Amino acid sequence: MKALHSKNIIHLDLKPENMIIFGKNKVKLCDLESSMTLEYIKEAEDNKKELEIKSTINYAGPEVLT
Repeated sequence: MKALHSKNIIHLDLKPENMIIFGKNKVKLCDLESSMTLEYIKEAEDNKKELEIKSTINYAGPEVLT
């Protein structure tokens, strides 16, 4: 997450099924299909475009559901 966030990328479908655990305290994220950059989201909002966000409803954050 730290690496994604440092590049202004948000993973919009973060859930246990999208995490691979290696040994002690090593986790890799997968299924980045639903990831977006903050710039892309802001641009869509500025142009009043509706974003199609692919997220699992049970794990979606409140900002995704509104």
